[in-house]
Amino acid sequence: MELTKNERVAGICTAESIKLTRYVPMSVAWHEAFHKIFELVIPAEERDKFYSAYRWGRRTKPSDRAVAEAFADMFMTYMQNKQAIKNNKFFKKIRPWIKSVGFAIGMVFKIGPHRAK
Repeated sequence: MELTKNERVAGICTAESIKLTRYVPMSVAWHEAFHKIFELVIPAEERDKFYSAYRWGRRTKPSDRAVAEAFADMFMTYMQNKQAIKNNKFFKKIRPWIKSVGFAIGMVFKIGPHRAK
C-alpha cells in the first residue's frame, strides 16, 4: 500500500483479522468490516462480476483493490447517513408514516391493487 506524506493508516484488513488503531471513528470500522465480509461471503466469481460492473463505462479501468476500496467507501458513507437519519428528530416523527406507506406499496405488489387499501 502506498501512502503519501500526510496519510495515515487507521485500519487494515488482513487474512486473519481486522486491525484498527486506537480511537478510530466508527466509519473506519464499517469500512474494514465491509472488506472482510465482502471477502468471506461473496465468492470470487461474483466479486469479479461486481468489479466488472463498477468498471463498465469508465475511461480508466481501476484495479481490483481500487474497486474494493470504492465499495467499502460507499458502504461507509451509507452507514454514516443511515445513522444520521436514524438520529434525526424530524425523521423520527415521520418514520411511522413512511413505514406504513412502504408496507402498503409492498402489499399492492403482493396481493394486487384491487385487494389492497
